[in-house]
Amino acid sequence: MTRTDQDDDQDDNHDDNLDDNHGDVDDDAVAPRKLRHRRTAALGAAVVAVAVVPLLLRSAGGSGAGLEPAAKTARTHVSAGPNPPARSTAPAPTADLAAAAPYLYYSGNETPDVVAVMKATGIQAFTMSAMLAKNGCNPAWDGEDPIKGGWQERTIAAVRAAGGDVIVSFGGWEGSKLALVCGSARSLADAYESVIDAYQLRAIDLDVESTEFSDAGSRKRIAGALELIREEHPQTQLLVTMGTDLSGPETSLVTEVAAAGVAPDAWMLMPFDFAAGRVNLVQASARTAALLNKDLRAAYGYTEQDAYRHTGIVAMNGTTDTGEQLTVDGFTAIRDEAVRLGVSRLSYWATNRDRSCGGSSGFSLEAGSCSGLVQEDWAFARVAAGFSS
Repeated sequence: MTRTDQDDDQDDNHDDNLDDNHGDVDDDAVAPRKLRHRRTAALGAAVVAVAVVPLLLRSAGGSGAGLEPAAKTARTHVSAGPNPPARSTAPAPTADLAAAAPYLYYSGNETPDVVAVMKATGIQAFTMSAMLAKNGCNPAWDGEDPIKGGWQERTIAAVRAAGGDVIVSFGGWEGSKLALVCGSARSLADAYESVIDAYQLRAIDLDVESTEFSDAGSRKRIAGALELIREEHPQTQLLVTMGTDLSGPETSLVTEVAAAGVAPDAWMLMPFDFAAGRVNLVQASARTAALLNKDLRAAYGYTEQDAYRHTGIVAMNGTTDTGEQLTVDGFTAIRDEAVRLGVSRLSYWATNRDRSCGGSSGFSLEAGSCSGLVQEDWAFARVAAGFSS
C-alpha cells in the first residue's frame, strides 16, 4: 500500500521521543529484500518475514501484566472436513514468558549454548527458525530434518527444563514455504498443527515474506489456516511478522487475515535493511510501528492502545544486510520506546549473532555467527530480557 505524504507527516511526532544521536530517518530510503544467514556460510539461508506466534501479550502499559486472550471475532466458517484434528491440550502460557524471544537457529558448532545464554542474561524464550516444506506439504526443520529427533528437539527440551519455552517459526526468505506447496487452507493448517501437537507449542511464528507473501493464493491459505488453528488450538497464540519500508508495511496480508475474521495476537514488524547507512533504526522502529497501528485500527477497529498491544518489533542486532548498524544502546532505545508505546513483543535476529566477531573465536559476520560490533557476549539478550521482566 502506498501512503500519502500527509499520512507520514502525522507520525513525525513519534520521532521526537527518540535519541537524536542515532541519526535521521531518510524518507527516500527504499527497503531492499532481507538476507539473514540461517546456518553457516555454506548454508546461508535468509530469514525475516511475517510470523504467526502464540504470544504472551503485555498489559497496555507494557508492564507484562499477563496473557492477553485470543481475540474473539465473528468468522466465516472454513470447513474442517470430516475428521478435524483434536484440540490442543497444551497448557496456557505463563504470563509474559515469551514477550521477548530472540531468534535462534542451528549453525553447527557455532550454535550458542542456549541454557548458558538463559543463565547469563535472564532471557526466558527463543523463536526457533525455521520450519519449511519437504517433499510437498510436510514440515521439516530447514526443509531437511524431521520434526523430532534432532538438535531442535533436544534444544526445546533443554530450554523448557531450564524454565523457559520456545516458539517455532515457519517460513522465512528462502527455501520451500508450506503456504506455497500446501494446496488448501486445511492441508496448511494440518502442517502447522502437526508441529504444534508434536511439541505442545504455546505459540507459533509464521515468518511470511518473499514469494509466500506476494502470492495471493498463499496469503489466502495462510488466512484460512489461521482461522482453523484459532478454532482447533485456541490456547496457541498467533503472531504475524512482516517486513516494512519507511512508508509502513504493505497491507495485503493484514487486510486478508482480518477479512477472514482472524485477529492474531500480534503483528510483528522488521524495521531494518532500508538502505545502507541512511536510516536511524531507532526512529524507523517507532515510525513504522505507528503506521502499522493505523492499519490495525482500520482493519480491526482497535483503539490506538489496543493496536499497539497487537504489535511487535523484530530488530537485527549489529550490522544489517545493507550495512546499517544497531548498537546495544540503540536496541535499548527501541526496547524503551516499545515499552512506552505498549508494544507486546520484542525480538531480534538473532541469538547466533549476539557476540563479537574475529579473534580466537573465528566467528564471522558473513557466516551469521556474530554481530559486527565490539560487544559483550549476549548483550542484546540482556536488553531483551529487560522487556519481559
